[in-house]
Amino acid sequence: MSIKRRIIRADWVLPVSSPPLKDYAVLVESDRIAGLIPVSELTRYPASEVHYVQNSILLPAWVNAHTHLELSAVPQTFAAAGKYTGWISEVTALRQSLPIEQIGSAAERSARACRNSGTALLADISNLPLTDLLMPTGLERIVYYELINFLPNQAGFVFEQAQRLKDRHDLHLTPHALHSVSAELLRKIRNSEHRITLHFAESPEEAEFLLTASGPFRDFLNRIGRMNPHFTGIKNSLAGYAAELGLFDDPVILVHGVQVTPADLEILGHHRTVSICLCPGSNLTLNVGLPPVEKYLNKDVNLIIGTDSMASNEDLDMNREINLLGQLFPELAADKIIEMATINGAKALGRCADYGTIEPGKLARLNLFSFDYKPGDDPCAEVVARNWSKLECI
Repeated sequence: MSIKRRIIRADWVLPVSSPPLKDYAVLVESDRIAGLIPVSELTRYPASEVHYVQNSILLPAWVNAHTHLELSAVPQTFAAAGKYTGWISEVTALRQSLPIEQIGSAAERSARACRNSGTALLADISNLPLTDLLMPTGLERIVYYELINFLPNQAGFVFEQAQRLKDRHDLHLTPHALHSVSAELLRKIRNSEHRITLHFAESPEEAEFLLTASGPFRDFLNRIGRMNPHFTGIKNSLAGYAAELGLFDDPVILVHGVQVTPADLEILGHHRTVSICLCPGSNLTLNVGLPPVEKYLNKDVNLIIGTDSMASNEDLDMNREINLLGQLFPELAADKIIEMATINGAKALGRCADYGTIEPGKLARLNLFSFDYKPGDDPCAEVVARNWSKLECI
């Protein structure tokens, strides 16, 4: 059987694993990258199908490291009202009021939108067993089934129920956050999963609750009957508490990472297992502040990017998130932002063998950006600035 061979040519190819290549092409055989070729050598492949768009930049497809597809039916305008805990209460109530069919249909629409805007791999956090969602061709969904329960005496029951669900479906168990999952349940999840992801240091309210056992989150947990009356607060920093529980012993994605102290930064920088997922669009919507990106980079923390959900962002378009990072943190080099959206995310999700760079052997999941002018000598900056006129997902 003959192998289908095609060539994708561009004015710039950004492998990410190496410097940008001018006037290069990518050789694809079947569904995998077979090589990178200078345009001057394309005559060596006369029988191959060549796809070329003038004034173009080719790079790996995006990795969306954090989203909640099941919240796609919840309008983002909902997030504008009230404090953070009030937003959680309203979003939870609205989602619970929606038929599962409506939630599933909206989730599938969002998945298609993710693929059409250049995402090939996403981490989907779910509280519902939506394991049979139809994903568009070229999009891989990693499902993290999120557990939420702050009562220590229910940890065993909650974990066993979730484990039975995992036995029937292709998913990973993961905790929601330090402030909403008991230490007992956190340990059970960590001991059973090689990779986990959890919301971390997102809002001032959660930091207040963990450190003092008071504030709006305590009131919220009391209202829903989930407050542990014996909880008096943690004895160290948020990162110190997580490390003490063994959450950093294996790869972990900490989502948001806004409310961190110097002590947190020291601990996070010490653990090479930690990745911080930046969600600037969601952070702005919920008015929780912005993460200390430069401080993370100074500690050599692996930074990745996620869109979060439609309940706290206007869309799930990674291009918008990438551009927003560039605007909010103008000191960030564009190539570093591209790395966050590609190789860094693939590394955090354990999928480097297939995604994140343009290298032989990897899946041919590529984004071809075309421009109304000839791109300059900083192609990464052109993509981050969203100066392109068209995106073709390959």
